[in-house]
Amino acid sequence: MKNIKLKGALIITLLTQIESLWSLVNLVINTCKEDKTKITETSIVISNNQYWVSHVLSLIAVFLIAYYLLSKIEKLRKELISEIDNVNQHWLDQMQSATTVITNNLNTSNKILNAKIKLVNAYADFLKPNVTLGYLSLYLTDEEMKDLGFKENQIKEAIEKREEYKQARKEGRL
Repeated sequence: MKNIKLKGALIITLLTQIESLWSLVNLVINTCKEDKTKITETSIVISNNQYWVSHVLSLIAVFLIAYYLLSKIEKLRKELISEIDNVNQHWLDQMQSATTVITNNLNTSNKILNAKIKLVNAYADFLKPNVTLGYLSLYLTDEEMKDLGFKENQIKEAIEKREEYKQARKEGRL
């Protein structure tokens, strides 16, 4: 669109220059036909007029070209800002993704650490060589036992033992 405006401005300038030149030629021809002595005076007036017309037209052309260049620069500036925003958004997304992964890893590590602390506390409470899975199941949840690496059959056994120990406590056998 801007290219069309620039070409249009240049065509208008060229047509105006041709029109001025045609008017000048007609004026000189008409003057020469009327009076041979006026040729010198007329040519001076014509050259002065042509000088100012060409300057005005040149200024118009310069302004149109400057407008075109400024609009191109503005378009490039907007594209550059858009590209910078896209890159910044990409890096923000990458940082957020990395933060989420780190947070998830820390949460998992924290769960395992808490389960191990409970396991140590259970051993310290009983201080018996025969601490069974049933005793441990009173202190650890199923998920914590899974996090600590207990097998599925051990977890099922622990759940059964947990129920037995709870019943034994209620009955006063422990």
